[in-house]
Amino acid sequence: MVDYRVQKQQFRWDKASFTPELMRQWVAVGELVVAHRGPEMVGLMLLQPNDPVFWPDRPQGQALHVHRLGRKQGIAKIEGGLARPMLDWAMDEVRKAGRPWLRLDCAPDEDLCALYAACGFTRLDLVEIKEGFWSWRWEKKA
Repeated sequence: MVDYRVQKQQFRWDKASFTPELMRQWVAVGELVVAHRGPEMVGLMLLQPNDPVFWPDRPQGQALHVHRLGRKQGIAKIEGGLARPMLDWAMDEVRKAGRPWLRLDCAPDEDLCALYAACGFTRLDLVEIKEGFWSWRWEKKA
């Protein structure tokens, strides 16, 4: 999945963002969500209980946060893609957790923004996380 993003010159993530050690950590704390189509892994995301890096101005514990939503190359249009069902699943988890919001951020990329808008998210603001690293912040009410 990372190779595909690099091929498309979407450098938001690199291979160092998905090391086996990081993956083991996410699995150990229950944050890694994997989508399968039969035996094949076709997508993944992190669903995290707090996000002080991208949401320092919001009280922690009010939302679940989606990060690193990705899919295997070639999956986008098959059966309507994966983003919507994965985000719907995440929203179910928000409700189960009794939190009012599902939040995410994305690169300033209009295709991604259109996707999240189509999934019912509200675009809030464009923030600079660190020098030269900008993100749109989005949220959806549970």
